[in-house]
Amino acid sequence: MATTITDITITQDNLYEGSSIIPIHSPVVYIAEVTYSGDAPDYVNVQIIDESIFLVGTYRAIYLDDQSATVRRFAFIANDAIKSLMGDFEDVEQLSETLVERPDIKTRYLIRFIHPDFITIYDTATGDFAHGAAQFGSYPNLTHVYSNSNQKFYGLKDDYCYVYFYASGIATTVSITDNGVLKGTFATPNAGYYAYKTLCDTNKTVNFDDSHSSYDKTVKIVDECSEGRYLKWLDNDGYYRFYPFNKFYETQLSAELIGTANKFITNILTDQTNRENIGSDVDKIESLTATNVDSEALDIFSSIYASPRVLARISNDKWVQVTLTGDGISRRRKSTGGKIDIQITYPEYFNIKMI
Repeated sequence: MATTITDITITQDNLYEGSSIIPIHSPVVYIAEVTYSGDAPDYVNVQIIDESIFLVGTYRAIYLDDQSATVRRFAFIANDAIKSLMGDFEDVEQLSETLVERPDIKTRYLIRFIHPDFITIYDTATGDFAHGAAQFGSYPNLTHVYSNSNQKFYGLKDDYCYVYFYASGIATTVSITDNGVLKGTFATPNAGYYAYKTLCDTNKTVNFDDSHSSYDKTVKIVDECSEGRYLKWLDNDGYYRFYPFNKFYETQLSAELIGTANKFITNILTDQTNRENIGSDVDKIESLTATNVDSEALDIFSSIYASPRVLARISNDKWVQVTLTGDGISRRRKSTGGKIDIQITYPEYFNIKMI
């Protein structure tokens, strides 16, 4: 008996509370119900279509279960497919008190379940796929980013940090008030992530008003000596976070011998050795400490351990990528504060090698 598909309906589109921001670094599954007569279908196709309505890829949804004798559900695991279409993104330089769009964090695609043979039978969901991650027990959606919840951002006193704003696309401008002072009206032509660079001169509120809604974000200063270390990292929301460590850091160079080369001996009276060192691979490692860290900062800082981008500032405007190790975070039961101890390893420490 032949298979006749009469309807396709997406029943899990991963949209929650009005938000379409879907993190691609955790599982994202779309589910569609397929109504049919005759033999049950083995599969349906899934198309990924970009904003210009260009077909970028066709996949097969897999069988999930049967809802009835004429309704079968299929699932499409989207995160890896979408991730392969999105590039990496890095931090960008921007001037103080400016708002800059970060378009590489998010890309919009259409997910279309479609009949394998008849292109007129389909259903489509739209997603704003973002470099982010959600955890078990939470929606596969960054609803708090979309709603611009009052998140807290930390920075070194008298230095800079970013405060992030998500533009829904309803308004094309946003007015920013920084610690009660209007800094201007900035263009937000596209829906997506925007970063505002602010001076962390005092604990303060940064307000974003797009004429439809008003959102407050909190900036909290950390009063550490400027001679300490300043780190920034990419968190699970797609934000670059900042946190300073005190000046009592310890630096060490860890060397590992590459190998030796035999040396011809002509006279043991005058020759110095029969083996010469070729050189060593050297790592520069620093042990950093932050104390009196409030509980919210501890929660935010925990995202650094899974971050693909951790950077340390080595001069006023120069940052280098580092690797982080150490269990790091400790809390005191009867206090709101805690302590962070970590080690960072810098990029290769260049030295002379006899090869």
